[in-house]
Amino acid sequence: MLEVRGLKVSYGGINAVKGIDLDVQDGELVTLIGCNGAGKTTTLKALSGLIKPSAGQVRYNGKDITAQPSHRLVRQGLALVPEGRGVFGRLTVDENLAMGAYSRRDRAGIAADRERILGWFPRLAERRAQLAGTLSGGEQQMLAIGRALMSRPALLLLDEPSMGLAPLMVHKIFEAIRAVAAEGVTLLLVEQNAKLALEICHRGYVMESGVIALADSARALLTNPQVRQAYLGE
Repeated sequence: MLEVRGLKVSYGGINAVKGIDLDVQDGELVTLIGCNGAGKTTTLKALSGLIKPSAGQVRYNGKDITAQPSHRLVRQGLALVPEGRGVFGRLTVDENLAMGAYSRRDRAGIAADRERILGWFPRLAERRAQLAGTLSGGEQQMLAIGRALMSRPALLLLDEPSMGLAPLMVHKIFEAIRAVAAEGVTLLLVEQNAKLALEICHRGYVMESGVIALADSARALLTNPQVRQAYLGE
């Protein structure tokens, strides 16, 4: 579904991403782990059209999307849940979800998807008329995921969904991620909790200083001594 070759991203004179290759197959859960500053968020922004790569190629379902802006990619089924959530604080939960479906015109389908997403996130269903800016951090993360899902993505990019959340809320978020995957959505996950990410994903990439240092099955990475020492605290 996603094929990345030689991707480079530069900020001024700084090479944040230095020619990486990665693949995501249809139906897979793939994680990209690494320390802060490794280039993970920059990679997701380049894949989703928010920033332009300086070199390389990104192909989505066989089509070159390297130079396409994010609003066009959303219409093609590729959506990003950004780091920091980015919900519209002065809009209600329902209004935020409606914003996620801005590119759609099928009213019945939009209504059905809203109810399905609220079923995954009962906390949001209880607060659907509440302003998003008054929600807790965990509830805002649920809303950010729900808003992205309203575009009916085939490929969902998730950037640090557990950041800053209490353990119980992290558990609820990852339960929802599993439910989304069970519906057939393909996922590329950037996550600071490497153990949790590797436990739910099929494959993983380890990014260090803008390059892919390791790539293997999630199970193999969980038992890799280098990964265990550097990212799992063991």
